[in-house]
Amino acid sequence: MILVVDDEPIYQKLIKNSLKGTGCEIDIAGDGYMAMEKIKQNRYLLAIIDLVLPGAINGMDVIRKLKKQNPETPIIVCSGYGGSSIQTRIEKAGANAFIFKPFTPEQMFAKVHSLLSDTIDFEKLKQAVEESQINPETIPDILENFPDNKINEILNLGTSFELIAPDKLSVNFTDSITIIMSGTVECLYQDKPIGELHVRESIGHESLMKNIEKDKQIELIAKSDVKLLVILKVEFLKYFCTQTNELLSILEKNIKKTLSKNIILISKIQSPPQKIKPSDSSNIKDDDIQDKNKKIDLLNI
Repeated sequence: MILVVDDEPIYQKLIKNSLKGTGCEIDIAGDGYMAMEKIKQNRYLLAIIDLVLPGAINGMDVIRKLKKQNPETPIIVCSGYGGSSIQTRIEKAGANAFIFKPFTPEQMFAKVHSLLSDTIDFEKLKQAVEESQINPETIPDILENFPDNKINEILNLGTSFELIAPDKLSVNFTDSITIIMSGTVECLYQDKPIGELHVRESIGHESLMKNIEKDKQIELIAKSDVKLLVILKVEFLKYFCTQTNELLSILEKNIKKTLSKNIILISKIQSPPQKIKPSDSSNIKDDDIQDKNKKIDLLNI
């Protein structure tokens, strides 16, 4: 059994997807207190722990508790905060590896593989990570006319969520792109209904052409059995910074076609336009992509 300690549902799901094919049960704790209780009751093959947790018990406390209880359990620490001092502290506390947020399933796979290669058949995990998610009838509108291999690569950047009516999921549509793979969801912004999203439609991509205020949350309410795919925008941008202008032109056309019916724009949750340009992937840095002053220009590629 593998312990995952993280309070963010998107990362809980992403990590679970990263570990498909291991044959291991995934035990999730949403805060430090819950993690402490689970550590008392179970022995884990591996633990993946976020440093920043809600409440009085933080990730460092959980690491120390786990190492005291089960010193042989390897630990991967994940966090959006880093630096040599933090990594030195977590190493002293007993952590075996560190990974920066945001990360992809492939990056998490590499960390897990390095720690458990003698224990788990990772061929099954690799097949699960690379498994095609393409359904010709549900190709997202923003990926229309893309080559199949490119659609597959982009969808594999995301994390899947399955909802049953009336399940709810809150997403930050300024930090991620959420695609409806099946079913229908009602969208609420600041507790007010603003429309519905159906299969093939998405939300979050509009800010590639329109500047949306940061940290905007929208609540999705399932009206039927729903499958969603959430792609962190920083990973989406990283991917397209390595692609050809031809592919970027197709993306631009697809996004433009969706803007007239985009519920975010119709609801006027927006600011003036911004810009994006492709560049050499060897020079890409997370800070560059996330910098609010970096121009993203899909309109002039």
